[in-house]
Amino acid sequence: MAPQLTEDEIDDLLYAARTGEKDELTTLLQSLADREKVSPAEILTSATDEGKSTCLHMATGNGHEGEFHPFSHPSFIRKFHTTSNDPP
Repeated sequence: MAPQLTEDEIDDLLYAARTGEKDELTTLLQSLADREKVSPAEILTSATDEGKSTCLHMATGNGHEGEFHPFSHPSFIRKFHTTSNDPP
């Protein structure tokens, strides 16, 4: 079952990624993953804005891509490629 995240939780995840707040993002990911009984990668793949942008979009768009270890998880990378706005 997909994680049930509130709009505020999604906003918090996206904001932490956009601003490069690694500790806040890591803490929030783990807390939500524990609550939902899923992996942090599943939380990341579920947290998208109305335009389907993910935490990775937010982080890379603001120069923080090298700071976030959670983005290297294979399930997140697969999700990123399936929602990317880039041409195939």
